[in-house]
Amino acid sequence: MTSQMQQHQHSAVMRALSHVKDSQVVIKQGNQPGHRLVSHQLTISQTHTDDVTTAQRGIVDSSAYFLKFHNPALHQQCYQHLSDPRSKALADAAELARIESIAARDLPGIAHNIADKINYDTQLTNQPDIDLSVRALITHLCTGIEIPNTLVPGVNQLRAPIASYADAILENLDNQQLFSNVINDIITLLEDQQSTHNDEESQEDQSEQHSANNQQHDEQETTSHDDTLSPVTSFEETTNANATQSTQQNTSQNTATSDHDLLESKQHNLYDGSRDIAVNYHVYTHSHDQIIDANSLCTHKELVRLRHTLDDRLARLPSIPKKHVYQLIRTLMAAEQFSWSYNLEEGFLDSARLSMRIAQQDYPYFYKQRQTSAHHNTVISLLLDNSGSMRGRPITLAAMSAELLAKTLELCGIKIEILGFTTATWKGGQSRIDWQEAGSPPMPGRLNDLRHIIYKHADIPWRKSRNNIGLMLKEGILKENIDGEAILWAHKRLLNRPEKRKILMVISDGAAVDDSTLSANHPNYLDDHLHQVIHSIQQKGNTELVAIGIGHDVTRYYSQAVTIKDADELTSTMFDQLSTLFSTNPNSMAYSHA
Repeated sequence: MTSQMQQHQHSAVMRALSHVKDSQVVIKQGNQPGHRLVSHQLTISQTHTDDVTTAQRGIVDSSAYFLKFHNPALHQQCYQHLSDPRSKALADAAELARIESIAARDLPGIAHNIADKINYDTQLTNQPDIDLSVRALITHLCTGIEIPNTLVPGVNQLRAPIASYADAILENLDNQQLFSNVINDIITLLEDQQSTHNDEESQEDQSEQHSANNQQHDEQETTSHDDTLSPVTSFEETTNANATQSTQQNTSQNTATSDHDLLESKQHNLYDGSRDIAVNYHVYTHSHDQIIDANSLCTHKELVRLRHTLDDRLARLPSIPKKHVYQLIRTLMAAEQFSWSYNLEEGFLDSARLSMRIAQQDYPYFYKQRQTSAHHNTVISLLLDNSGSMRGRPITLAAMSAELLAKTLELCGIKIEILGFTTATWKGGQSRIDWQEAGSPPMPGRLNDLRHIIYKHADIPWRKSRNNIGLMLKEGILKENIDGEAILWAHKRLLNRPEKRKILMVISDGAAVDDSTLSANHPNYLDDHLHQVIHSIQQKGNTELVAIGIGHDVTRYYSQAVTIKDADELTSTMFDQLSTLFSTNPNSMAYSHA
């Protein structure tokens, strides 16, 4: 294929992917291979003997998505505080990894092209630097694209600090602002590690020099005072020795949990609010807690099988009255304001301008687009109790309700995320083992391994998440429930969203129960914490908190709540509750009790 034909094909692909009509690709022959994107023009340089045909597709895909998803002004603003050129280069590499991960996530063919591009970029670099390693690692964490062999040594040095932020990176991949916050934390961590390493080297050099300069004096002083060692000197030496030993022990203990501590303190920051919300509530260890996507808990094949099982169960259930769905849609559409934009080259066919098309064959402006006002500007988080008591019909109905609600809200342009909360194991898991090995100190606090599951991200369409709901039917997923920390987690996720109105709906069939925690603390430990968490969120007023209890009175916890006797009422009640919320003034946070 000639260079001219490649240019035309690549330019067409770039315009289609980027939606930038004047974008183009230019292939030039030169002494050094490479590629550069300036404004809307991508220039690919190659030598006469350099065949980059397989990588060119990845270069074009990456550049097109860069035009579509990268905001240069926002990038400058997010990283303007960075003064070190190396840190700025890391930020640029991470942003490119974000763009290429989005591209690879959208289509398998693009993922293959991006992998070829990363290999090609690696070949262009004589000595792989940290920027390329950061980019390859982030792309690998987000998409699974293999890391080139030449980058593996450099990636291994970065894997621990960056992999501890994997969930936050994935969660904020589509939000450049929030993604930059995570990258700034990673850069700060890497800078701190480098600074510490440099300080240690400097101290070692000074120590060696000081030791050499004073070696003769120390030997003489030791000889003259050997028999007259004062008690003060002995005490200081003993104290310093004990302090050194204690420091070594602490360092050894902290090393095992350092990655998770960074995960909690800098990535998710889930539990920062627990101390001011519930002063007496604490956690024995976060080291074994999980925040995980549903599709990571089983293989794709098993997830599809579970989805088919769910579909079979749903087919045997009586269908809910459609009036509840239609009522919510009418409520949402009633307040919707929209208008039409005319004289467009794409969109809906404008019948009023068909005559122009007939009279003038090349007349392109006979389309119109509907412009809808963002009157809701709302995001909803549906938090589902995944405890063992939900097995069978309740969890099936909860999955059906979540699916129907997600489809309805997506149809009306409102984003929804679906979350679940349970524990990773029964009877405390590894947290309890750690506690017992430490001598079982009294009142250890929460004593189990949390598992918070993301079934659907708010920015991911339902069609890409529908299989995830089937995970609720997997044997061994539903265990114990610690509601307070789950609500804190869901609330924190909502606060990071850009939407103005935030609604958190909790579905639960019982009080917070974890045998391991309650057996080692007072009987109302989890219940008191749940009360305090709910009270704090309702007092702050930045999130509308609503709950549905299945056979469990939740009105004593939540000011906006309803209790149903049977799971069969869940779907209709859920839609009725949201219809009530949306029929009220969105700016008003005061609602009557359900």
